[in-house]
Amino acid sequence: KDAFGREAELAIVQAPRALPRLVQMPPELSGYPYGFVLLSSFMQGFVHELFPQIDVHGCYQFRVTRNSDLFVSEDEITDLREALQGELSTRHFGDAVRLEIAHDTSPALARRLLEEFGLTEADCYRVQGPVNLVRLLQVPDLVDRPVLKYPPHTPAAVKAISASANVFDAIRQGDILLHHPYESFTPVLELLQQAARDPDVVAIKQTVYRTGNE
Repeated sequence: KDAFGREAELAIVQAPRALPRLVQMPPELSGYPYGFVLLSSFMQGFVHELFPQIDVHGCYQFRVTRNSDLFVSEDEITDLREALQGELSTRHFGDAVRLEIAHDTSPALARRLLEEFGLTEADCYRVQGPVNLVRLLQVPDLVDRPVLKYPPHTPAAVKAISASANVFDAIRQGDILLHHPYESFTPVLELLQQAARDPDVVAIKQTVYRTGNE
């Protein structure tokens, strides 16, 4: 029973977004110059303190991936930025498409989660270790060991564009394929800048797919 005397069979604790998912420990505690602990490990280790006076029989990680497609009709909108902002605010409520759970999660709990999110067994993935390894991508930025890192990459200039007076002239000679990040992104910016200044340009249309954080 919980603190209010109610029967408590299942509780879901969402990790606060304000807290880092990867916690760097002091060397005197970790025994290493650079030691890290996942926030989820702290939560599992101290789960009894999250639920005082309750017998906790298990604690398992899970992660739900939701459909984040944006539905924007360019024929019906007048302000693209405003329309996208409206769609972004609802992305967290999209239909679930995948469930990742810890490998030792009980079959009964796995079925319960699948039912709650409207998924099937084919959508369930049992993970050996941390559920979301993307959190480890920040480790290189936290470890000051230049010898372990690749030198900064300088994108190559695009010869087909450098030899032309402007991007439009280069495109008239034929299609151009840019391979990022190996080739410079500057031509894309130049194309937008030149198109914005060209009185003959009536519209600028682009398809952006899975852009990075930058």
